[in-house]
Amino acid sequence: MKTTKRFTLLLVLILILVTIIPVAAQTNQDIKLWINGKYVETDVAPIIENDRTLVPVRVISESLGAIVEWDAEEQLVSIMDVDIDLNNLDDELNILKFKNFFILAIGETELIKVNADYMQKLLTDELKEGIHEVSDEDVEKNSTIVPMDTAAKIVDGRTMVPIRVIAEQLGVKVDWDADNRTV
Repeated sequence: MKTTKRFTLLLVLILILVTIIPVAAQTNQDIKLWINGKYVETDVAPIIENDRTLVPVRVISESLGAIVEWDAEEQLVSIMDVDIDLNNLDDELNILKFKNFFILAIGETELIKVNADYMQKLLTDELKEGIHEVSDEDVEKNSTIVPMDTAAKIVDGRTMVPIRVIAEQLGVKVDWDADNRTV
């Protein structure tokens, strides 16, 4: 009788382990990024947190043609999506055309989207008159808040952000392929 109970207990434990191992193996698989028709490598692997895929902000932004600036002192990331008109090299006021401008802070769950026309006006004014101070109130008045349900964070020296928020703000659709663990 004891042998039968031990055998049954051993069989149950084996069945539990057999079902747990594939799940554990799957959660440790690398997440792949497919951007504009090709796989993109990152030096810090994407992670899943709060059911969101976080990727290095520079990788996703620059892969989609945006420019990223990091302010270490303030712990802020600026993402600029601009068109550069090489046909207007003689007209410095019209070389750059802002499409999007975002600011996000480490640890915060919101993205500040600054109005592109406002950014264009600031750039034009600075080129005409030189750099001048911009008030927080003026920026707030010309911005909208985009909520993120997962905060930006630093992992191994890289700023990780929810890929969907950044990509969609840059006009790109995001899909998750669970079978292949690909975004």
